[in-house]
Amino acid sequence: MKKILFFVLILTIGYAHAQTTLIINEFSQGTGGNKEYIELVVVGTKTCTDSTADIRGWIVDDQNGWYAAGNISAGSWRFANVANWAAVPYGSIIVLYNQGDINSLVPADDPTDANHDYVYILPLPSSYIEFNSSPTTGSPTTFTYPTTGWTAGAGSWSGGMALANTSDAVSVVSPANPGVPFHSIIYGYGTPSSPYQSPTIIASATVGSGKNIYLNNSGYTVSSNYIVGNTPTDETPGAPNSAANTTWINTMRTPVSGGGTTPTISITTPVTTICSGGNVTLTATTNIVGGTYQWQVNGSNVGTNSNTYSYNPANGDNVTCIITVPAGCYTAPNATSNTVTFTVGAPATPTVSIAGNNTICAGVNTTYTATTNFTGATYQWQVNGVNVGGNTATYSYVPTNGNTITCTVTTPAGGCFTTTTASSNTINMTVNPNITPSVTITASTNNICSGTPVTFTATSTVAGVSYQWKVNGVNVGGNTATYTY
Repeated sequence: MKKILFFVLILTIGYAHAQTTLIINEFSQGTGGNKEYIELVVVGTKTCTDSTADIRGWIVDDQNGWYAAGNISAGSWRFANVANWAAVPYGSIIVLYNQGDINSLVPADDPTDANHDYVYILPLPSSYIEFNSSPTTGSPTTFTYPTTGWTAGAGSWSGGMALANTSDAVSVVSPANPGVPFHSIIYGYGTPSSPYQSPTIIASATVGSGKNIYLNNSGYTVSSNYIVGNTPTDETPGAPNSAANTTWINTMRTPVSGGGTTPTISITTPVTTICSGGNVTLTATTNIVGGTYQWQVNGSNVGTNSNTYSYNPANGDNVTCIITVPAGCYTAPNATSNTVTFTVGAPATPTVSIAGNNTICAGVNTTYTATTNFTGATYQWQVNGVNVGGNTATYSYVPTNGNTITCTVTTPAGGCFTTTTASSNTINMTVNPNITPSVTITASTNNICSGTPVTFTATSTVAGVSYQWKVNGVNVGGNTATYTY
């Protein structure tokens, strides 16, 4: 049975980047049919001045005659001379799969890494990959890949890549040395003796029907680090194969020196509490120029590549934004913002009440205070229906008799209210005129004999006064309107 292979390769191109390395991270025979794929990883040490590999011209093929005379699928593939492959970030995963019998685990096509997640997914054939009819079924162990005769978008998986169940190989070849493999995995041939077989990974078991083989860590030159697994359980097209493999790949995406800019992003919105059906706009702020925005609501991708996102939230929605850095020197490939949580509910009815003295003497400055059932109110005080005062919860002035005081509040924009304004109760002012107090006293008699008591009576023009009697300037008596002595 022929299967589709998935490769993660690390590439080394001497004429482009000195450290470029393309290796096989995994390939699979699939669960049935020809659901094969190959996964490659682009290997390199990211620095602030070197973060990508040029893999144009690198060749991917199955058994080509180097390892044995049989099981040669006529034809081979190489990365086309297009800009897409001129600067592939270190740590990138490249998946090549059989378009004629697609493995359901292979992610959706993304030949250009449009979402900047370091993963390229391509079918074979593809306009980004060139096909050559060499090698043929009779190619010798001294076969060298040609430099001409390559055509983009041509060929078929079954004609140029299909893997045999009993014995076969998957090889990556550098354009700088097209007569030997740069990295190979073989199975079913035993221990090779050909000089064209180094470096070669020898599978621990036959990678036949229902099997895959994957790198379990970072040691891609050691055969024992490659595990022969079962499909679909051990298949991971477009993703690392294990925790150690994940760590290795992620390390290549971060500068080893710790230099470069650390990406940051934060999101804000004017309101987080709104009415059901209300619309909100969130804005992202980042220190990355030319980055790619990915908005998420409750962990699911939404929106477009924009620093703003508008929608009608549901209660409890959690919104975040991820910024992915462009090519350059950064300490991380992306950054995730803070989380904005929305409260969505039924609208509230705004209320306001005012309090203050309503009976005073003329000329007294009086303060009135407004109390609302919401925050962010805008206040408008009125005296006798005319606007007065400022946008504050208190208002002070000197009233006149008969004045009416009210206050109208306006709700904040974007809030959840049944109406935008509310009016207070009315305070009706009673202002009493100021009275000049006076008092007169009379005696029960003013012609007496020595020792006869006399009662004096005080009469005031003001009710409710306090009395203090005096004799010869000295306080006497009590707080009463009469005094006898």
